[in-house]
Amino acid sequence: MPGKKPRHKPGEPPIRTIDYTVNADGCWVWNWPVHRKGYASVWVEGRGVLKSHRVAYELENGTIPAGMVIRHICPNGGNPSCVNPDHLRAGTPTENARDMVEAGNQGNQKLLPSDAAEIRRIFADGNGKTSRRSIAREYGVSSGTISLVIANKTFYDPGYTPQLPQQRGGLSAKRLDESQAGQIRQLYSTGEISQRDVAAKFGIHPGCVSQIVRNLLYPDSSYTVPTRKAVNQKLTQAQADEIREKSRRGLPQSTIAKEYGVRQNTVHQIITGKTHTGIPRQYQSRTNTESEPRPPLQSTKEPASTGKAMQAKRRRVQNSDIRPKHQPGQPFITENDWVLDPKTGCHKWRWGNKKYRQLIKYNGKRELAYRVNWELHNGPIPDGYQINHRCNNGRCVNPEHLYPGDQFANMQDTVHAGNHTIQKLTWEQVIEIRAKYEPGKTSHKSLALEYGGVHLSTIGDIVNNITFHDPGYTSKSPEVSVRRVLTDSDAATIRQRYCAEEVSMSDLAHDFGVSRNTIARIIRNENYQDAAYTPPTRDFIRSRRGVVVGEKISSARLDSGKGA
Repeated sequence: MPGKKPRHKPGEPPIRTIDYTVNADGCWVWNWPVHRKGYASVWVEGRGVLKSHRVAYELENGTIPAGMVIRHICPNGGNPSCVNPDHLRAGTPTENARDMVEAGNQGNQKLLPSDAAEIRRIFADGNGKTSRRSIAREYGVSSGTISLVIANKTFYDPGYTPQLPQQRGGLSAKRLDESQAGQIRQLYSTGEISQRDVAAKFGIHPGCVSQIVRNLLYPDSSYTVPTRKAVNQKLTQAQADEIREKSRRGLPQSTIAKEYGVRQNTVHQIITGKTHTGIPRQYQSRTNTESEPRPPLQSTKEPASTGKAMQAKRRRVQNSDIRPKHQPGQPFITENDWVLDPKTGCHKWRWGNKKYRQLIKYNGKRELAYRVNWELHNGPIPDGYQINHRCNNGRCVNPEHLYPGDQFANMQDTVHAGNHTIQKLTWEQVIEIRAKYEPGKTSHKSLALEYGGVHLSTIGDIVNNITFHDPGYTSKSPEVSVRRVLTDSDAATIRQRYCAEEVSMSDLAHDFGVSRNTIARIIRNENYQDAAYTPPTRDFIRSRRGVVVGEKISSARLDSGKGA
């Protein structure tokens, strides 16, 4: 196919004989580059770039009727790059879509008009007992598609009357009485039946049963809402404790997840305390959680007129999540802006519900509310400092709970409060690590395994005084290089021990004082090459690695804290 279409000369028609090639089916296949869907384009003077098949139809039959599209009725299915007028017909978008389905070119539409008629017949014969979901499974589509077909919104049929929902029968929650609600609660409290089965027994929706059980419908003051049941929970509390213990010993989360047959994200949530905490979850209540009633907001201006702009402005003022505009002469932050928590003494910011996002306009800038309140009581914030929370409540603006500090102090507050899921070490452990570390004698890996399986780079940054910086600490630098230089005999011994004995690469690296990567390159004959040596196969290395990971590392290496 030529790469570029020649330009039209004055007086030439938009579609020339050099623009297409006639194939065996009689299609005039476009010779020049086409769209990714196969359609060709042509320049028509005064009209711009148009689809070639539409131009070919107009040249033969005149203007295309309004609301119509041009269909391809080629012998072997629709050929979008064909511009033969004999293979083009004007039709509706529905007819065009049907042509695409019959030709196998429509990847989205799965149903035909005959399928739609059959779906409506099946649903009508079921008299409300045949669900849309069962029909959707039979035809391989979604239940929403079936609903649109039954409602006559797609595959429109003028002679079909949609079946209204009230014709299907069934019991509404509004037709229940107090005694039936009590029976539902008593039946569900036995713990031997699910909400879906209770709904089927009483002929109502499972959502109605859920609201009755949670005491949101037909409320009863003497009824106690049961604890929430996790029906899909695979792990017990004892297994969760075992997972936390294995993670503390340094086992990877992926290995633990495979052992217990769960996802790695589940293991991560257990380790970080987001699930399996031992505290039963309760249903959320719709009652107001504020300790004090919110005073009503009163507008200081005249009542708004009936104009749409003024009504919108009044709604913005009365919205409980938007702070009213500050009036000149009034205190910038008043008691109307926060709610007192009697247990902690925190002044919880009232406007908005996002943590650390209480932005207010102060001195022409958008500032955090707790920073502004500290400045109003104590003056400007010192250079190089930020405002930290002693109470660990990001929405608190109580000046007594705030203090100026650096980022490290803020992180330590988070660690002491148990809300920091990344940092594992404290100052006391850092001091112990620096005291135990001796260059050439104590490895980073042994310290990493000893202190909860942290990363080797974490230990390296600590002993080099990069993280947990202490001005009075001097890094311990080795007087001589502790790197081991191997000989050819050492390389031969390494290969012999790895192939003949059940010794892992990590153990060999520890015995010879080099890295595991150095041992791997020697075994693969990339370093210290020996022409008479045949490297082991990849399957052999993988099998050996599985034995080591499954038995030695998980049991002996981690329990003893042996370094590499």
